[in-house]
Amino acid sequence: MKKDLLKISAAVLFFAASVFATITPVVPDIDDEGCYLISDAPELYGFAKIIYFGFDDGTTVVNRNAAACGKLDNDIVVNEEVFNEDGSVKESGLEEWVSKDYTTATFVGSFDGQNHTISGLYAPLNTWSGLFGIVGETSKTVVIKNVGVINSYLDGSYVGSIAACAYGDSVIFENVFSENNVLNKTSSYNGSLGGAC
Repeated sequence: MKKDLLKISAAVLFFAASVFATITPVVPDIDDEGCYLISDAPELYGFAKIIYFGFDDGTTVVNRNAAACGKLDNDIVVNEEVFNEDGSVKESGLEEWVSKDYTTATFVGSFDGQNHTISGLYAPLNTWSGLFGIVGETSKTVVIKNVGVINSYLDGSYVGSIAACAYGDSVIFENVFSENNVLNKTSSYNGSLGGAC
């Protein structure tokens, strides 16, 4: 009886830890070309913080760098399963993607997925909903390439799997794809890869 209670207690603790777990952003290593090399979800969140807000965890401080270069070193899974078997979005236990915190900050760097995917993004009811928020400006060309966003839920005023808002002709998407994603269909600024703004 004691063993069974211990097993049940351990299972409940594991379930609670997995439901309420949060991703703690970390700063990715920088490669020989000066690009952040992103290997897992905490490093993806760290890169997002660097390009949109700056990073400060009390130990490591990195000033905001909207022109940062990022590369994926692995397939990244943010949430294992965003959808129920019937295709509906899960109501709890999901880690929200940081696009909920994007304001009008613009990414003007470069991103090479190196033929990897990012899956399980969950961004409900945001203004800017995508892997990136606002991307591009008239004075600098931004290239986002070799990456797929899959099995994700993105909802907001400006929605695109890769970029919520691709600004003008200054953004180049090369070898990118969106697969098995649910995007907000009521937004007039909606796009499979990048929303227009």
